[in-house]
Amino acid sequence: MQLNFDYAKLKEALISATAEAFAQTKAVAEAESLYVFGLYICREGTFITPTANTEAGLTRLAQEYAHKYGKPSNLYQQSLRWSPWDWTYHAQGQEFYAEVEDLLESTWSEADCRYLLEAQKVFQVCREALAQLDRQAVFDTGNVREALLLNLFKNDQTQAQLLQEARYLNSPKACDRFAVELHQGQTVFFQKAR
Repeated sequence: MQLNFDYAKLKEALISATAEAFAQTKAVAEAESLYVFGLYICREGTFITPTANTEAGLTRLAQEYAHKYGKPSNLYQQSLRWSPWDWTYHAQGQEFYAEVEDLLESTWSEADCRYLLEAQKVFQVCREALAQLDRQAVFDTGNVREALLLNLFKNDQTQAQLLQEARYLNSPKACDRFAVELHQGQTVFFQKAR
């Protein structure tokens, strides 16, 4: 059984929620420089939250981990740079996603004990919502926008999948920078493990 789900309505709700969440994140972060903003989604497509980080937030987190675990802070700065669940502004603005949550929750089937929606369609709606907001310059323009990586983050993504998602929403130059930083992060992650 497949639910006749209104993906267009989900997209409208996501656009509205994400614009609000981004505005709130910028206000809360104040003068801090955002280097990433996106949507974090589970692989089933049943939960979506905004996620973001700033250079200053990353530095604070790296210093906290260095103090706690006794390794150099630069290792944490590189390894946590692309780890959404560790970010200072992960789930900032989640309160704006009530309609999104209600729409996704409406697909739950007690009879089937599962959500009756297509995860790939939900992923596409997320990409389209971010792309539309980008075209509307919600995420700024010029150098400010170029410095901000937009992405759709999923749990258990490989580096190749992260890069593929980034290519939907960012310039080739930004994606090249992202690829280098992902590789550096993975390299130092294994250094920390020793």
